[in-house]
Formats: sequence, C-alpha cells, structure tokens
Amino acid sequence: MGINCLLLSIAGTPKILSDFIPDNGLAGLAAALVKNGHSVKIVDYNSPSLFGSIILSPQQTALRRFAEKVFLQKKSPSLFDLYRLRRIDAALEQHKTRLWRDIAESLSRRVERDKIGMLGVKMWTGEGFVWSMEICKYLKREHPGLHIFAGGPQADIFGQKILEKMEFLDAVCVGEGEAVIVELANFVAGRAKLDNIPNLLFRRDGGIVKTERQHIADLNSLPLPIYSPDVYEGIESKLKMIVLDESR
Repeated sequence: MGINCLLLSIAGTPKILSDFIPDNGLAGLAAALVKNGHSVKIVDYNSPSLFGSIILSPQQTALRRFAEKVFLQKKSPSLFDLYRLRRIDAALEQHKTRLWRDIAESLSRRVERDKIGMLGVKMWTGEGFVWSMEICKYLKREHPGLHIFAGGPQADIFGQKILEKMEFLDAVCVGEGEAVIVELANFVAGRAKLDNIPNLLFRRDGGIVKTERQHIADLNSLPLPIYSPDVYEGIESKLKMIVLDESR
C-alpha cells in the first residue's frame, strides 16, 4: 500500500523566466512515485500570478511611477523618491513574511486533511531557500510525524551543512532522485531502511551518515514526467513550454 506525498517548490519572488515553466524535475519525481504505487501532488508556487500576491496594487503603482521617472524620463530620483522606495521595500519584506506564513498554514491544513506522510522539498537559493525552510520548520512543528526530505542542486554542495543546521529535515538527497524518492516513500511506509537508500544524507547518533552515491544506469527506464493537472497542480498557470533533459 502506497503513501500520500506532496512535492513542494517555492523560489521566492520570481526573478527569471525559468521560474515560470513546468518543473521537469518535480514532474519526473512524481512519475516515479506514481509508477510505484504512491499518491502524489506537486505544489508549485512559481507562477506569474505570484507577482500579484507579493507586490500589491498601491506598491505596483508607486514602483511604476518611479521606474518611468528614472528609466524612461531619465530623471534623477529625489531624496523623497529614495525615502519612499525604502518604505516600499520594508513593506514588501513584511508582506512576503506574511505570505510564506499563509502558505505554511495552508499546507499544514492539507497535511492534516489528506493524511500526508511525506513532503519532498526542492531547495532553491536565496529567498526561495529561506521561504521553503521556514515552511518546513513550521510543518514539522505542527506535524512531528511528517517526514520531510529535501533535494536540489544545492544539496550536492551544501548538503551536510544544511542537514546540520536544519534539524526539521529528516534527510537530504544528493544527485539523481527518481529512485531515491521511491525508496524514501517505501521507508515512510515501513518497507525500507535509510541505510539501504543511495544518494542520501541523514542524522544518526549525533553524526551524519552518507550512503553510497549511485547514478541511474538506463535513463530510458525512467517514466515520462507527469504534467497532468490532477498531479501537477497549477500547471495551467505555467508558461507553456516543452522541457527536455538533454544531459545528466
């Protein structure tokens, strides 16, 4: 019998085009879980609509006027302009904190309602890393039995340090994750041991255990990524682009 899983991605304030396209990595992980009998939903907050949630209408108007003056009219900003810009920045930071807290509370209700056993988190850099870790910290406090695993490019470099600092993470995956995430779900279901799962960092007896690094021998054996709206929630709001893994 499979477990119920959530895959979370939140990069903070959108900065680049790739924030808005379908996440091939998460879609591939979801496909691996579904293929092996687990239930999974992708919760991807990286969409153009996030701008409207972060920057409210009065702030948008003020920033537009500032940009027109400085970049279109080529006028130097006044001291009052700079003061107002600092006020907007402070207000934005406060609002962004409220936003990730609202997201954490929403996910907490969902964990309870849908009996989620495992949360997989994609780690971003900068603001996205802070947001996702704060959300994980909140969820672990509210649901101590929830297993939280993290992965992403940063794990290869900072995995051990992340695990040392983020006590609410149960393990960090380094390298390829399709086979790993299935075994992590099996671990949560009581059918596997962390010691036998490759590409993993986890805590034990005050130290950190690192399991054997393995690569997927046959990439053709992987299932196709899932982009169905019933699994990849909010896929309709993403920019419609075909994403290919051309190398690993």
